[in-house]
Amino acid sequence: MTKSSVKKNEKDSVRRAIYVFHWYVNFLVGALLNLVVVEVLKTLIAEHRPHFLHTCIPDQHEICEDGDYIKDYSCKNKNYDDHFHNDSIKSFPSGHTSFSVYVGIFCLIYLRRRLAIKPLNGVIELFLKLLCITWALFCSLSRITDRRHHWWDVLTGCMIGIFTVLYITKSLCKDFNSFAQQDGTASSTQKVS
Repeated sequence: MTKSSVKKNEKDSVRRAIYVFHWYVNFLVGALLNLVVVEVLKTLIAEHRPHFLHTCIPDQHEICEDGDYIKDYSCKNKNYDDHFHNDSIKSFPSGHTSFSVYVGIFCLIYLRRRLAIKPLNGVIELFLKLLCITWALFCSLSRITDRRHHWWDVLTGCMIGIFTVLYITKSLCKDFNSFAQQDGTASSTQKVS
């Protein structure tokens, strides 16, 4: 190796590190955006979780009938502190679902755009993509089976995660193209691993 090729390799390594750091920061910005949207909606809507009656045991639950909406109540269950009582009215949307879908699809898009296609990499890439999808599905469905959320909470959380990841990957990460490709100074087939 000549000195010029060593310097070129060092510059390429530094550029790759900068790209990865830039995408990591964008990932964190998206995670924060996802969290803010979910928490604002949880606070504004304040829907009860499926286990609300067991967690809270509201003082009005014996006299209410189907279809009644009781706004003023107090929790009689002293086995749980106020944090659990407050959390039991923050079901919509599912934050775990939105975050797991965000992470799973972000990694899926990153793998699709950044892995070179070779016979062995094709199998590894397929396995990693299936792992990302399985992660998002398992986390989402477990929220329903654990009685932490209703199905519509999970569906809405999933949509929030999808919209957030599409916004972040398309607008901030520029679909994981290198900075040179974004400026139009490199060929569109060049990939940075």
